Amino acid sequence: MTSLQTRFQVDRERRAAVTQAVAAGFVALATMLLLATTDRLFGLGVFAIPFIATAAVVAMAPAAPLARPKAIVVSYPVATISALVITALFG
Repeated sequence: MTSLQTRFQVDRERRAAVTQAVAAGFVALATMLLLATTDRLFGLGVFAIPFIATAAVVAMAPAAPLARPKAIVVSYPVATISALVITALFG
């Protein structure tokens, strides 16, 4: 590989990392807005706990599998449904 090809490869990798970080930021922002809206409408504080845990994982270990946008987007509906069922059953 030439020096120019290596440089383009490094630039491409940096761009991919920035894209992933921005995507995770947008997911976190959207999730925060959703949680705030849900808390205001229903008064259920249980929605803050998963968000705080996710924010900690994204901040402390951004390369971890749980910090990837897909993992966050998939896990929130599961956590939300679980929290609503438990809250409905046990008050």
